[in-house]
Amino acid sequence: MGLSIVLIAAIAILLSLFESIVSRKEVDLYYQNTSCKPYIVLEFDDGYLETYTKAYPILKKYGFKAIVMLPIGFIGIDEKHRKYFYDLDLRNGTSTSFFPTLSINEVRKLVEEGWDIQCHSYSHSHLPAFNLSNAIEKRNFLHEILTCKVVLKEWFNIEAIAFTPPYLSWTEEQLNILKQHYKFIVAHANFTVNILSSVSFTYTLSAIPLSHDNFNETLEKVIKLLNDASKECLKSVVVLLMHRVDEDPRAWDITPSELETLCKTLVDAGYKENIVTYLQLL
Repeated sequence: MGLSIVLIAAIAILLSLFESIVSRKEVDLYYQNTSCKPYIVLEFDDGYLETYTKAYPILKKYGFKAIVMLPIGFIGIDEKHRKYFYDLDLRNGTSTSFFPTLSINEVRKLVEEGWDIQCHSYSHSHLPAFNLSNAIEKRNFLHEILTCKVVLKEWFNIEAIAFTPPYLSWTEEQLNILKQHYKFIVAHANFTVNILSSVSFTYTLSAIPLSHDNFNETLEKVIKLLNDASKECLKSVVVLLMHRVDEDPRAWDITPSELETLCKTLVDAGYKENIVTYLQLL
């Protein structure tokens, strides 16, 4: 019992000395250190034209770079010959609509500005629909997941290291094939931090979707998640997944003002230097 009292007294003295040397402010600054904070990936899926016309100017204002996960078959040859993504709409009783996508020149401009372009299949097909036991369907599946690598290298000199399956849907067999060709596979929609253990690993990442229907609530949770993860001081990444940015959003899109709020909130919370691309995670 006496020994316990002595130990407690000694610990109290040491804590007092520590507090006199290291202030609470200094401890807080330690946890705010960039090396302790999670990396943040801003991912825009599907290659909508608004990624260039609406999202890019806002991110440029804050000095942020993002990633476009592009279905490579939707790149238009120029601005006069657009390609269109026939996608779910659900606004005003409309089930589907045509949405214009990026041109080669617009993709090239984003690349020149430091954005990263990575793979989101060829035609945005639902990958589980491909039966890999059938030779023709397996060939079509490989075309969906590998053509992007060839095009990005030949057209933009980009090494494709990341793949987001359309609809975040896949089979275990397909995921195993994807892991043979990509370093990062964004395969889940979960509210979590992804721990990066080693550069030699292949990572199956979870993304946090940001959408108009619950934007403020999600953003508040994201900041709390980032702050909590910073205290762990582990190498990690949080993927924020977005789609179309427009003043007339679908439920899973966001508005330009919401994107502006996201950028300002990340800056105010001290995460500006932690915004990275997938290539920068290597």
